[in-house]
Amino acid sequence: MEDYNKYLTTRQTAERLCVSRMTVIQYIKKRKLPGAFLISHHLGYRIPLADVKKMEQQLKQEKLNIKQDYLTSRQAANRLNISKCTLGNYIRDNRFPNAQIKKQNVGYLIPLTDIERFEEMMGVPEGFMNVKEIAETLNCHQESVRQLIRNGEFKGVKWHSGNGHGYLVWAEEVKRFIIARFIR
Repeated sequence: MEDYNKYLTTRQTAERLCVSRMTVIQYIKKRKLPGAFLISHHLGYRIPLADVKKMEQQLKQEKLNIKQDYLTSRQAANRLNISKCTLGNYIRDNRFPNAQIKKQNVGYLIPLTDIERFEEMMGVPEGFMNVKEIAETLNCHQESVRQLIRNGEFKGVKWHSGNGHGYLVWAEEVKRFIIARFIR
């Protein structure tokens, strides 16, 4: 019962719901936080803790309602080792033809079949390594590998045509680099 006496600011509510302050204000305007009221333009809104807890439950339920054979934008980007921005560009370029927009706080939902087809298309040809694999082998960041490539440390580098966004290096060239740099 104490929840009804406790009020949060828009900032506190945003932090608790993991959304922006503007999203909280939109929730208030859409009456999704019905007990919210404006104290003054300077002091802002106050939102009952009970409303915030109810909204937390709704947001959790929305996340649970995401179909199991789909990945969110964030999950797909992590799986494909690309940024969410790059993924968004790929969606706009129709590389994921069955992607659906869920809600603003969830983003796109991409069917696993689209992702698997894309992974096959992106496959690294035998005898080559991509930037991620080289970074794992050298135990460094991927951007460090890209810098080595730009500096000419690897010979026979190819631009990956499968996804148009990455380098391929002969595995033997990586081996030569390791021997030259670390084994002397």
